[in-house]
Amino acid sequence: MLLLVLTPQATIMKKSVTSFVGWIRLGKSYKHPFKPAFSFTLLIPCGLLAVVCRLICFFQSIGGTEAVNKSFGINLELLTEAHELALSLKRGTIGTNCMYFETGQGGALFANAHHSVDQQTIEARSYAVAREFSPLLVNSVVGFIGPEYLLDGKQITRAGLEDHFCGKLLGLPMGCDVCYTNHSYADQNDMDNLLSLLALAGCNFTMAVPGADDVMLNYQSTSYHDAVTVRQLFNYRPGGHLKTVDTLNFQCGFVQAKDAVFSDFDALAVSKLCESLHLPYEHIVSQAPDLYQFLMRPDLGRLLPQDEVDKLQLLVQRNDGHQYQDVLIVISGGLSPLAIQNQIPGFFSVFIERINSMQISLAPIIINPRGRVALGDHLNAIFKAKVVVMLIGERPGLTIPDSMGIYVTHNAKPSCTDHMRQCISNIHQHGLGNASAVMKLLKLVGLHLGHIREYC
Repeated sequence: MLLLVLTPQATIMKKSVTSFVGWIRLGKSYKHPFKPAFSFTLLIPCGLLAVVCRLICFFQSIGGTEAVNKSFGINLELLTEAHELALSLKRGTIGTNCMYFETGQGGALFANAHHSVDQQTIEARSYAVAREFSPLLVNSVVGFIGPEYLLDGKQITRAGLEDHFCGKLLGLPMGCDVCYTNHSYADQNDMDNLLSLLALAGCNFTMAVPGADDVMLNYQSTSYHDAVTVRQLFNYRPGGHLKTVDTLNFQCGFVQAKDAVFSDFDALAVSKLCESLHLPYEHIVSQAPDLYQFLMRPDLGRLLPQDEVDKLQLLVQRNDGHQYQDVLIVISGGLSPLAIQNQIPGFFSVFIERINSMQISLAPIIINPRGRVALGDHLNAIFKAKVVVMLIGERPGLTIPDSMGIYVTHNAKPSCTDHMRQCISNIHQHGLGNASAVMKLLKLVGLHLGHIREYC
């Protein structure tokens, strides 16, 4: 049996639905057809799902306030609609638990939806939301976001045990993704400690990925080998052991990921690239004065200092053609300046060549050494472009330290939330190639500009 987990874009179009249904039909042509256990974000009309696939379970991230759930694009009414639909299909074989929820401390703070309440209390409130729908699984992704919410291994350990305790108190089928990011002050030893503590405390389940490295989302979890080790420690059936070469490769990947976070942003190289393509550009900084503040205070990385605002406003006053263009491109080092250094030269030239051939107008290119995705919203309050394209260094993983991501926002403004964006991720030499990434980006830009056929 092949298990598929699909999370289509929030702004799904008729063409996308056709492709989506085609994916399902494709499974029937396999020599061993899969019995799909689909999991969806709830932003697609729920009734559509019952028509196009054999729905079994809904997946959704949830939070402990109305505002954080709104930032996910959901509310309790939508969750209720999804739950009632899944129950009405009567496809459960040994029960009626048809919801899978994901939580984690820091989500409300990240969305500025915490109302000055501490993270652990907000997290416990999200468990109350989950319990209302009798879920099949609830998973706390304990260190997924980064050091701005859980600074180091000790804080991640504390949060993981808090989440486990509160989940038990509320009677949830609760587990934990024991994880951290490479820009936090933690390492795999901390995860080994937390995994052992959770096992001793009777945690229902933990997550595992090959080599403890999530290559899609670029964070570190626990591995299948870790699960075997815990079984051995607590007198369950033991397994094998890692080879020395695998252990050394893991350590090497960890060092490369840390180096990527602390790498310097080569603004001069990006400037020369813009000049070679005859593009006007501007250098700006965010309110984060240094790397430490950038890592600890993501809100500062989203905002412009007043002197930068004044500089850009003066720029557009002197150049009427800089405002109200089709696209504003922002290039930022993000959490991996190394990604911009390695991926921009090959990607950017191809993208600009296609943009020029299609007569899409551009605002000046904005070059920023350390910014967050929402910085583009505040920039567009000045430039007022139809579409903002943010090219940014993604947080590094053990396998790939130099992956670039692209975030596309239509009619971007400071009030935008993350569910209003579309993302193209994992652009690097071993992932999504430049040509494919350019085509995907052009289709998204074309969709927002209203002439998608020109890009297909």
